[in-house]
Amino acid sequence: MKKMWMVIVGVLLVSGFVLDAGAAPFQPLFQVTAFEPKCEVQPPGAKMQNAERNRAYPYGTRVRTDRRGSCTILLSDPNTLQLAANTTVVLGEDPADATRKIADVESGNLQCELEAGYQDANRLHVRTPVATTEMLTGGMLTVDVMVDVDVDVAHVTCNTAGAVVAGPNFALRALEEGDVATIETAKDDTYTRIETAEGAFEVEVKDAEGNPKVVPTQKGSVVKIWRRPSETGKMLIVTILISGPNGDIIEGSTYMEEMPEPMEEPEPEREPKREPEEPEREPDEEEETPQRPEDWPEWPEIETDTTTTTTTTTTRPIVIVTVDGDVTIPTPTQPRRRRRTTTTTQPSPTPVGLR
Repeated sequence: MKKMWMVIVGVLLVSGFVLDAGAAPFQPLFQVTAFEPKCEVQPPGAKMQNAERNRAYPYGTRVRTDRRGSCTILLSDPNTLQLAANTTVVLGEDPADATRKIADVESGNLQCELEAGYQDANRLHVRTPVATTEMLTGGMLTVDVMVDVDVDVAHVTCNTAGAVVAGPNFALRALEEGDVATIETAKDDTYTRIETAEGAFEVEVKDAEGNPKVVPTQKGSVVKIWRRPSETGKMLIVTILISGPNGDIIEGSTYMEEMPEPMEEPEPEREPKREPEEPEREPDEEEETPQRPEDWPEWPEIETDTTTTTTTTTTRPIVIVTVDGDVTIPTPTQPRRRRRTTTTTQPSPTPVGLR
């Protein structure tokens, strides 16, 4: 009887250890487990190529689907990311913390489905052009990004997960199941509009003294943020207005902060230019040199008039196109003088054999 109790206690202890083991850590490499009809990947330092099913790829890889495609990525069983059609995502990780993975959504739709308690061993940040979302709990989170000419838009939907969203001059706190936030930001970062599309959550901004202030919102609430430089150009003036569903102003503030330094984007890696290989030339066959005058070839008659050709050289403006597509015109220098070139054609001498 005593042995039986010892066995039961041992089983309970082992079961308790398994239950307390927590979520599975993300693997050092991620896998592309399924795609339809095809998916493309670009590992660091490599060209875009077709993905292979169940192959592991390093973090820093860009994954892209076409207009009819989809793709499933496995971080660790059972934690997955689902890319919809026309979606481009760069999967990276924090250099200082390998447990913190970053899904950089450049465009398209990304659905994250993580197991309950995933946050005990991992962190997942979904970054968009307008804000960064961190999943606080396991469950499902959907991020949809639309890139336009003048504005970038992100829809963050907490299907079953909890999350927090942070961007320039704002933070959306305690998003829970059913909450949906829509964030629009101008390309030049002068204007941001945040709408509580579904549910209710808190928005953290700053008051007139620059201190944090939390304002509750509900469906239909709108946060508007304007940014402009000061007269000296050293400070940034931020104006915030928060309105309720009926359009009434709930909160408003204007404050100044230091102008953020522009971020320098790294130059993309370029493949070294390859010199074209010259085809191997076959050795010319040796021709017999004629020895007798009658065997010499006939030479055509050449006119002996002198011809003068004048060439005028002009300069054209140089236009440099940067990697991002912006056009830069160099500072103009002193104009070059036109150079007049004169070429004189001399008659060829009469061959010795025909003199």
